[in-house]
Amino acid sequence: MTSRIDKINQLLQEQLARIIQEDFEGKFITVTAVETTLDLKEARVWISIFNEKENILSQVNSKASKYQTFLGKKLFIKNIPHLDFRLDKSSKRVAKIDHILSKIK
Repeated sequence: MTSRIDKINQLLQEQLARIIQEDFEGKFITVTAVETTLDLKEARVWISIFNEKENILSQVNSKASKYQTFLGKKLFIKNIPHLDFRLDKSSKRVAKIDHILSKIK
């Protein structure tokens, strides 16, 4: 990964976290990672949701074009990538592994 892409990923993560928190006030939603393609055409946005996972995920995905417009006004990059929101299940896997390891001890 290039440092330019890393910077863009970080900017996208910060800005998306801000706007999503405003849109879903009172919900526990975290933007955990952003992975942008080298050509800046697409970005996978990993989000962690506390409750109502599938319902909120579909709502966030339905607002993707709104978020792209917002990013276009905030960021000074040539192309704003198409946003693909995905549910981050890594915390669930970590908890499961911790549970298994605690049984072994």
